[in-house]
Amino acid sequence: MGETYEYHFTATGTEAEAEADGSYLGCLLRQEQCRELTLEQAEFPAEPLSTREMDCEALTETEPGDAVLVRVRVTGTAPGELELTYHQYKQGAHGEGILVARGRERIAGISPSILSTPAGSSA
Repeated sequence: MGETYEYHFTATGTEAEAEADGSYLGCLLRQEQCRELTLEQAEFPAEPLSTREMDCEALTETEPGDAVLVRVRVTGTAPGELELTYHQYKQGAHGEGILVARGRERIAGISPSILSTPAGSSA
């Protein structure tokens, strides 16, 4: 485990408004999209999943049209569970990455063998 996946998004007006209101809706929406993409890209078994715990900390506002890079790291936490950590960045005025949000999610319901099976191979 420990693989990192990257996804690119463009912030929408809805996300920017949610973050400006002190909500982390935009952060959670991007995490949800990235979770689905990561599970598909890593070829985890298509079994029923349940989110056991999820959090997100919005650190900086995004504006409509901001390019957002989300890095997702997959970490095994216990048999039958996965933990995903999220770091979301936007590009600064000088090309530097500015941390917009960070979060994590624990997912259960995945076969215990998945944590000891490399992505893309069968158990």
